[in-house]
Amino acid sequence: MLPLIREGSVCTFEQAGPDEVQRGDIVLFEAADGGLIAHRLIRRTGSGGGAVFYCKGDANIGFDLPVAAGNLLARLVQIRRGTRTITGDMLRFKLWGRVMTALPGLARVNRLAARLSKHT
Repeated sequence: MLPLIREGSVCTFEQAGPDEVQRGDIVLFEAADGGLIAHRLIRRTGSGGGAVFYCKGDANIGFDLPVAAGNLLARLVQIRRGTRTITGDMLRFKLWGRVMTALPGLARVNRLAARLSKHT
């Protein structure tokens, strides 16, 4: 989820149901292999228990496998990195979510930035 979530970030989530999350939110879900993943909600189909979510990491080129409503666990509400805190209700947090959902091709730029930051 670079550049928003970096190594050492502490993320806080709150439980959220299928109809409580919106496009652009970072959601926590259980993957098919039982692992936990936090990625951005790009699109959804259906509602309630029949909803299906399409998510991807901000620096990932491809989408995750579709996520069934029953596998959705929570929504990100806060990121803390050192003394800095970013909350989900901040304008820049919401704007970044909108940009990433409108322009998923920016993942290539994020991926390059992540590689370059590892070399500095």
